[in-house]
Amino acid sequence: MGGSTGKAFFVSARQVKCVVEEMPLPAENEDPLPAVVSLNSYSYTEATPKTSFRPYGVRHLQPNSGPVGGITTVVVQGQGFVAEEGVTPRCRFGTPANYAIVEAEILSYTRLACRTPDFLPLTPTAALPRDVPFSIALSADEFNPWTRTPHRFRFYEQPTLARIDPDELEVGRIAEVYITTAEGSEFFEPMPLSPASENGTTTMTSAPSSSLAAMKCKFGRFGEASAIFINSTCIKCTTPPYDESPDTIYRESVPVSVALNGQDFAEDTSTIEFTFLGTAPYVSFAAILLTLAAIAFLGYAVALLIEACYPAPASDPPAQRRAHDPDQYRNRNAQ
Repeated sequence: MGGSTGKAFFVSARQVKCVVEEMPLPAENEDPLPAVVSLNSYSYTEATPKTSFRPYGVRHLQPNSGPVGGITTVVVQGQGFVAEEGVTPRCRFGTPANYAIVEAEILSYTRLACRTPDFLPLTPTAALPRDVPFSIALSADEFNPWTRTPHRFRFYEQPTLARIDPDELEVGRIAEVYITTAEGSEFFEPMPLSPASENGTTTMTSAPSSSLAAMKCKFGRFGEASAIFINSTCIKCTTPPYDESPDTIYRESVPVSVALNGQDFAEDTSTIEFTFLGTAPYVSFAAILLTLAAIAFLGYAVALLIEACYPAPASDPPAQRRAHDPDQYRNRNAQ
């Protein structure tokens, strides 16, 4: 297969099955690999357009971890991602004996995406976080199409946050803060983006094997910032930069959340807050009510002044006045 040699197994007088452990991954603008067969290990058949093969493989996952519950979109970086007519691309999380399969979408020749499954079949004693093998398939199941690489995906429970220290800071100031988990909850050290070795693909990768997945903290509407793993109960974050002027804020508290994989924040369940301090003057609720009352009183006074300066034109006198002098009003009406 190209420059790689594998084992062939007899199937019938017209068919053999070839198993090649490692082979190069041609680029999109390169030709597929020629497939030739030898029955004596020396003489090979001639390659033809009908006996070519374009392999596919996984380089790395982003992210390579996510909370249980099927909310993480995983982007697979690799090569050879070409749709096959009548076949749905798939991602598999788990071992061949214990797994969950979800549909995938091919984004380009080098990228495809899938979501983590809603549930993951685990053994009764399995604890989280749990690392499971990850593979993809672009061909029909009868051809055993699943990739075989060291890539793994980690499932975990969202940590429960207990404390942030310090818990307030001036707007726009970048400083370190420490976040601690609650009892019974934990952080974990990020996994490398790429495994140390990749059986079944060449060593070309788009990310160094030493680079780690990003861990992030989010400070409500003020933005996100990188985080560093300290130990299983503590991480260190920096407060995010903020472009708005501090004179638009007096004191604002926002929820703090953490994404261990850099994208899935548990904002709805956050239990800690961080306060940003601005330079805007303090205006109490009582002051606001007094201001509104003063505006309303001023409007009423202006209305009375206008009425006094510009009285309404005279109209028919009241019935009580007509009763005191009926002849006067009778004569006026006669005229």
